[in-house]
Amino acid sequence: MNDIIEINPEKLGGTPVFAGTRVPIQNLFDYIEGGDTLEDFLEGFPPVSREQAIDVLELARKSLLAETAKNSRSCWTTIWIDALRTVLLLTKLRPHTNEAGPMSSMANCSRLQKPTVMQCY
Repeated sequence: MNDIIEINPEKLGGTPVFAGTRVPIQNLFDYIEGGDTLEDFLEGFPPVSREQAIDVLELARKSLLAETAKNSRSCWTTIWIDALRTVLLLTKLRPHTNEAGPMSSMANCSRLQKPTVMQCY
């Protein structure tokens, strides 16, 4: 990352900048968020090369995808654990005989916790 982004307390108080420049990384995202093109950004900040800007965008993309995947795995793991707990609890509640009929195991269902509703991205 040192060849892409530089963080130095001596430069802009440690604000992340494009390596070898004093141009804050945030400027690139501000331009894009404002509807400007990469060309507009590069024209406004000549010390930054096209390769540097693309490298920063690629780094941001990879970071975002990795974080999303991590959160998604965590979310699905939680859902599967909740589902497994429910199945195990229902298995424990199931009667050992069919004397009472198929709904007899449902008498204790009030002990079940409501499933956790989660939104996975």
